[in-house]
Amino acid sequence: MHNISRYIKDNGESCTRLYRKYKLQTDINEFVNLVDTNYPLSTYEFYKKFPTPNGGYFLNTYELPKEICNIISDSIGYPIHDYAFLWNWACITTELLAHIDDYESANGGKNKEHEISDFHKVVYTESVKPLNLIVALENWTRTDIYNPNSQVWESVTYGPGEILLFDNEKYLHRATVLHNPHNVPKRSLNCYVDRSILEKYDDFFENISFDGYQKK
Repeated sequence: MHNISRYIKDNGESCTRLYRKYKLQTDINEFVNLVDTNYPLSTYEFYKKFPTPNGGYFLNTYELPKEICNIISDSIGYPIHDYAFLWNWACITTELLAHIDDYESANGGKNKEHEISDFHKVVYTESVKPLNLIVALENWTRTDIYNPNSQVWESVTYGPGEILLFDNEKYLHRATVLHNPHNVPKRSLNCYVDRSILEKYDDFFENISFDGYQKK
């Protein structure tokens, strides 16, 4: 299961110290149909809160079907949790404001207006800090991740059939829908992998210290 060669090259590089991108190991149309069959769009609920001030549609699940879990796990080489959320920006949101998904943010921190979703209060606790996997279902997205060491934003583009992994609990990040955003919605399945697994079996954290800065 622990295969660190599964991530795909992006702009000539296998990965950066900030993210990895994987190819979903199944037909994307079949996968989207599988997701939509289990979680019809009509069951999503509207949610308007930071970091999507225009709102969007969410569906939280704490029992992701094994078939879906296995496809994603086989694609990245690591087991994932069975809790996840489905996200449909529905063309009403085209940009995600810069934020960090951590325990403090999930619980409002110093700014209750910037409190993120209730689901994240379950995901991010004082003792559990998983890594987010974004499985793109529809439209293409550019995610910008702030590198505190170089003090620049690093960008990665991903679309249907691709999976983005980065340390969203440590790094400030934002996102923009790229293709006809007012007519084609961005949709994704956001799930989680244990940080401890990658720390043990992968070199993803080899050059990153746990305060978010690259090791010297």
